[in-house]
Amino acid sequence: MTATTRKGGLALKVFTEVAQLAELEADWERLIKQLPAPSPFISPRWIIPWLEVYGPEGEILVLAAYRKNELAGLCPLILRQGKFLRLPARLLEFAGSPLSDRMDMIIPERKEEVVELFWDYLWEVRSRWDVVRLGEIPAGSFNLTVTGDLLRDRKIRHTFRTCSICPFILLDQDWEAYLQSRSKQFRKRVRGDLKRIKRAGEVRLQEAKVADWKLFREISLDSPKARRGTSLFLRPGIDRFLPVFLEKFEEAGWLNCKLLTLDGEPIAYKLNFKFQNKIWLFNSSFRSSYGSLHPGYVIMALLIQDSIKNSFREMDYLRGAEPFKYHYTNEIRYHREIIVFNRAFRPDLLRALFAVKTALKRLLGKETRLPGKGI
Repeated sequence: MTATTRKGGLALKVFTEVAQLAELEADWERLIKQLPAPSPFISPRWIIPWLEVYGPEGEILVLAAYRKNELAGLCPLILRQGKFLRLPARLLEFAGSPLSDRMDMIIPERKEEVVELFWDYLWEVRSRWDVVRLGEIPAGSFNLTVTGDLLRDRKIRHTFRTCSICPFILLDQDWEAYLQSRSKQFRKRVRGDLKRIKRAGEVRLQEAKVADWKLFREISLDSPKARRGTSLFLRPGIDRFLPVFLEKFEEAGWLNCKLLTLDGEPIAYKLNFKFQNKIWLFNSSFRSSYGSLHPGYVIMALLIQDSIKNSFREMDYLRGAEPFKYHYTNEIRYHREIIVFNRAFRPDLLRALFAVKTALKRLLGKETRLPGKGI
């Protein structure tokens, strides 16, 4: 760990080992509670277990700003060898990437001072990185504005882009009113799926616990996602990361995991979080052998009903604009990404290639866009 005093009475500490982060946890949680729109993905309950599993892949750099010996800002990063535009590069990214669905610097107030402190340090150690890539930041985050102003003032080469679209459902009406807000074709499908599966046997939506994660894995590896190679459980290290963070989330009362059973047989799951009176839809799968009963639609319908009953204000699909999400909602948020290029031959090359790729996407009309309404 290094410590440096800077102007404005701020001091910077850089934590480079997971074991050092234990002293931060209480103040870390305090900072998060002061944010207007916090995310469970910036919590130490998520970041520290992630660093325990994936931190050895690179160099841990958790930047902590202190004002009068009190934690004033935090930015957990990891520096590792990776790929940018399929070319080797030394990437500095948020700790938690790419598993984290919503990230940001944790700075409740006086953001300009803290952001400047962080970027002073990152520029001092620029010989160690090629590209800084900070993604999945909510488009409304003031940290984006502050960072953009600072980078422009210092003539540091950078770009901002929309990296993902995040649909969400407002749960401000009862189930029948919600259905009436969707298309006639979708209403017919959902009601038909619910009737069909109930004819097949006894259907239940039940609570799942941390110990059920192995059942989630079994279902996921027997799902269409596994055949497509997109199952969460195909990721290296996930079997070590998942049970640890799930236990910590359960301790905090943040878990909202569900199993769909048919005659007692688990056929689908939803691995969700409940945080800030919202349901965060992190991961789900269903057994391929039950695909004809559309268990994905069934568990989602039952989950929406359950969430309305329990007075949650929103259901957040998180990143990803898969067309099926727009069956359920027209509401969206954008996530932005900050990309900063160093001044050296390799970063220059990567920046030029990135500019060409961006121009081609614009020319071909392949920029991030809203999908069609679907059914």
